[in-house]
Amino acid sequence: MISDKTVDKLNALPLPDVMRNNGYLPASQTARSVFYRCPFHEEKNGSFCVSKFPPKGERYAAFNCFVCGEQNRSKGVGAIMLQQRLLERAGEKHDFPDAVNRLAKDFNLIIEGDYKNGFFHRARKTAPQPEVDFRIRKGEFTPAELRALGCQVLPVFRTGKNTSEGPEQTAVTDADGNNLLRCSFNPDFYRGDMPAPFDSTQLSTIFNLYPLESYVTPEKADADGVLTSYEVKSTPSYPIFLFRYEDENGWWARKYEPYFRETTDSDGRRQPNYKFTWWYQGGSRPEGFHKEIYGDADVMRALQTGRVETSDKEGHPIINIEKTRVDEQGRRTRAFADVFRRIVICSGPRDAINVYFHSDAHVVFPHSESVEISSKTIRRLLDISMEVFVLYDIDRTGIRAMNRLALKHVELKVLYLPEDLSTQYNPRSGKTCKDAEEFFNFYPAVMRRNEKLMHTNVNRYFDDLLKTARRMRFWDVQYQTKKQEDESKVVVRKYTLNFDNMAQFLSANGFYKYTDEADTTKFVHISNNIVDVVEESQALSEAKEIMKDFLIYNSQYYSEELSNAISTQKKIGRDTMSGIKKVDLNFMSWGKDFDYFFFRNCAVKVTADSIEPVDYVDLPFHVNRKAIIDADYHPMKSSLFTIEENPEYAARKELNDQRMADKRMNENERRREDAEFIAYQRLYRFLLKMPKDIDQMPVCVQWLYDTSRIHWRKEAEGYPLTELEKQRQDMHFICKVALMGYMLSRYRTGTMQKMGVVTEYTVADEGKNSGGTGKSFFRSFFELVRKVCYIPGQTLKKKENMAKNFDKFHYTVDSMCLIDDLRPDMMGSEFYNITDNITVKTLYHDEMTLPREATPKIFITMNKMPFDMTEGSTSRRIFLAMQSDYYHDEDYAGQFKKRTPQTKFGKDIFLEATEEERDEAVYMMLQSCQFYLGLQESLIPPMSQDGQMRILYSAIKDQVFIDWANHFFANQWHWKRPVSISEMAISYLEHRGDAVTLQSVKSVKNEMIEKMQAYCFNMQYTMNPSIVYRSDKGSKYPRHYAWEQEFMNDTIRREERTRKFTRVCFFYKLGEEPKDSKEILSCPETDEEWEEKYRFEDD
Repeated sequence: MISDKTVDKLNALPLPDVMRNNGYLPASQTARSVFYRCPFHEEKNGSFCVSKFPPKGERYAAFNCFVCGEQNRSKGVGAIMLQQRLLERAGEKHDFPDAVNRLAKDFNLIIEGDYKNGFFHRARKTAPQPEVDFRIRKGEFTPAELRALGCQVLPVFRTGKNTSEGPEQTAVTDADGNNLLRCSFNPDFYRGDMPAPFDSTQLSTIFNLYPLESYVTPEKADADGVLTSYEVKSTPSYPIFLFRYEDENGWWARKYEPYFRETTDSDGRRQPNYKFTWWYQGGSRPEGFHKEIYGDADVMRALQTGRVETSDKEGHPIINIEKTRVDEQGRRTRAFADVFRRIVICSGPRDAINVYFHSDAHVVFPHSESVEISSKTIRRLLDISMEVFVLYDIDRTGIRAMNRLALKHVELKVLYLPEDLSTQYNPRSGKTCKDAEEFFNFYPAVMRRNEKLMHTNVNRYFDDLLKTARRMRFWDVQYQTKKQEDESKVVVRKYTLNFDNMAQFLSANGFYKYTDEADTTKFVHISNNIVDVVEESQALSEAKEIMKDFLIYNSQYYSEELSNAISTQKKIGRDTMSGIKKVDLNFMSWGKDFDYFFFRNCAVKVTADSIEPVDYVDLPFHVNRKAIIDADYHPMKSSLFTIEENPEYAARKELNDQRMADKRMNENERRREDAEFIAYQRLYRFLLKMPKDIDQMPVCVQWLYDTSRIHWRKEAEGYPLTELEKQRQDMHFICKVALMGYMLSRYRTGTMQKMGVVTEYTVADEGKNSGGTGKSFFRSFFELVRKVCYIPGQTLKKKENMAKNFDKFHYTVDSMCLIDDLRPDMMGSEFYNITDNITVKTLYHDEMTLPREATPKIFITMNKMPFDMTEGSTSRRIFLAMQSDYYHDEDYAGQFKKRTPQTKFGKDIFLEATEEERDEAVYMMLQSCQFYLGLQESLIPPMSQDGQMRILYSAIKDQVFIDWANHFFANQWHWKRPVSISEMAISYLEHRGDAVTLQSVKSVKNEMIEKMQAYCFNMQYTMNPSIVYRSDKGSKYPRHYAWEQEFMNDTIRREERTRKFTRVCFFYKLGEEPKDSKEILSCPETDEEWEEKYRFEDD
């Protein structure tokens, strides 16, 4: 099925273009409408109106005939319906799929499903035949075929009367009623609105180019082994051309489909490229220059015979110049010769055809992108032309190929198209403009907006580009005659540097000026997309080094005198360097679903599905050399571990979603269901699979899993773990993998950035932490694959000086900030702004404030948890993982011996790691990034009592209160029943060892209740649900009967408690809250809690 998005895309196509693609030329037009002779009735006037824009309030453009009523009721229903009507008028199939397919072909759109229009959707199976067969159509090219070659073909209009939509423009016709045309291959196209006809047979005489009616491919076995040939027919919307050549040995041809677009099959594999195909008579390929390049007939004849002749003396003249040749001994000979004025080497046939008809230059082009034009061919081109230019696309690939050819042959002039050409969009290709054909067709729109260019035309501007193009030869040589002592004369060479050419040469070798975000301009040297920063004081030395290296590796240009001229040149400085090109560096090596890592031998691209090495030269961005890890990358044959989503989780999630949407459930039931699902999700969402037992896994994996062993004591005492305990440990491992992957992925959204936090899972006494659990090892693991800005956590500056902590971070080098062992007095709120904007060092060490999308991620390790995780603004900013104390110090708890990675593995796992162990650790980190890229969210580790206590300490920071609360809720009488607040305060004061007086009870109540609320929030207990307030809804606490001790003269009476109407608290486990007031338990008639207490004391 075709998607609604594609239908919308097709319906929004310009209706005048649909009419043109179906062979209809306009009769007249206004600012908003184009009028045609109606396709549905005979007429000489233009009564069929097609709007250029959608009517007000409509999404698509409209069409209608004012005479025959063939219309769409004036509503904008778009291009598909118009195409259906036109197909019906032509007697062709006109169902919805037929119109969709026709529009897709006409506009060269690749769409999904049965409408996909690759080669096999255009081809028809036919009887097998051993050789290719084709039918050429001789004569004029159609307007559609000319447009396919880059020629603009427009009707000639005469301006008439004014209308409500502006002046009416009427099409000009000849005596037979045919529209007069203006073609951009005729120079008159740019000289007003007069007719500019073009004799398209020139394409055949000059380029041996012919339109094809059809062709049949040679037989080839299909998937079933059956020999099959395919016939492809040319259509107005999909023209096919043929370059056909002949010599005494026979013919050869090159088929050309300009509208061909690469497609992929259902498995993502690229289908064969049928845009260019060679056909040979008898299967033999031609020899000579035709093997490498082709061009206009004049150039090819000159290359073959040496005779320079032109078939267009006015438009492409020949000039007679004196050519000087110098032999190896320095002897010069001069002779006059006829040569072409200019030859331009283009990247393809369409560019070459456009350059030829828009300038006075002759053209050649390589037969394919893989062809390397030989030195012999370049020398011959230089022999037959006064100037030879190279003109390729202005994308990275084109500029690289153009510079490579020009640096190899320094006599070539390099013609760079203007950079702002890329600001224009080509609707045919669906991409930004980059080549010569697009320059002539789309750059005039840029020129009209430029005050300096708006008064010239694109042909003249292109001529200016030719005149100002420069060579890569950065030196000039003068020959002087010098007398020797014996009166004999010798010719000596004197070399001087050509500073204009030198600037272009240096830029072609990657030496540029660069202005960073802090508006600091310095120099950089780029090689294979790797950037080295060059300080201004070193710019002269660097430039000289580049020039000398060029001479060494291109010895045909080397001479001792030239090398000395470079060494002794003292004028290369700020003024000379002002001619160096500026470059826009792009260090964005990451996206939402991918990231790159940089090693000495290659870059590595990580996605959710793959980990693949990439050559630096193929990267679509730049890399600061300092960001490259000083080690090689070696891929692993298989994954170190596998993390899969639990199939039961998917079913449970679907069931939970259904229950949450059930309107019959009340709020308490929803909370209970959701709480149960969250607890299940944290524990069972993923399943961890290891190829071996954990003790046989690589050291890095063992270490990471050891830090997740929260039940190691039970194993140490010889007890087997339950499946639940194993799964909890697995999920802690998975949470660490996700956290490491999150930190390694540099992508961030526009929302707040999360900090990665690793803290202890267990806590000792108040203010004391076990430490020694291996948290600092994360830094070493991160530094295996990333450059990390390390910040000691104990010396971290606070509050207004917070940004100064990150002044060593270099955003083109470092990918994260790691704060190790955070000082315990830091609050989470102090990091709020840091996760959004920070001030850092630039490429040149200047300060700047990074935008949100470039802000580094922050990773923090800590012993004591100073952040209040129950505070929403803090918890939303934290991606938490917890470190077990499997690795611990000497005499831990008086039972277990000291255990460290050193004692377990018998060596330092980083300094003494083997190359294989290092490769395994690198791959573990890349796998972590891969897992997170597929996950795209943070995980919360499942917590048993110890983990919950760690979060409690971060929120309450009162060990004594937490101990009291733990004892308080261990008493069954404190659940679901009214508990006197006064009685709670007495119990709390006694636990603290404070005196219990009427005044101390009053003063401690608010503090106790505030901490109790935080405790219940974290433990997912419900304190005082609204239903227990009854008529006290306006009060701070509900009032119920409860057992409470009384005071006499500020002293407590301890003999018994009184049942009285007082302020109370109710406590419920999540999901056990009363649904009706009848379910609220009342205070028992007898004080059963105290009776039980006394019985226990008596026993």
